[in-house]
Amino acid sequence: MFKLIDTGTGIALKDIPKIMAPFQQIDGDLNRKYVGTGLGLSLTKSFIELHGGSLELESEIGVGTTATVRFPAERIILQSAAITTTNAPTKSAAV
Repeated sequence: MFKLIDTGTGIALKDIPKIMAPFQQIDGDLNRKYVGTGLGLSLTKSFIELHGGSLELESEIGVGTTATVRFPAERIILQSAAITTTNAPTKSAAV
């Protein structure tokens, strides 16, 4: 598990499900203050779920947002073992 914390404007609790959906933004106005397609969080959530994990958002207007990402322990252990094996020194024959 890891957490990402920002101290931005925050998100109202009622708006969190909306911004987790593809192509959705809290402010749909054409002259909105912030630009973007509304794909970031939904793509991130989908990617995490494809790896057996979960993404949760906690937020408060004027305080900021905390994103908590969790992956199953076996995914992390397997990945760590693969990295260790890949980075292990190899024996080479002398020329």
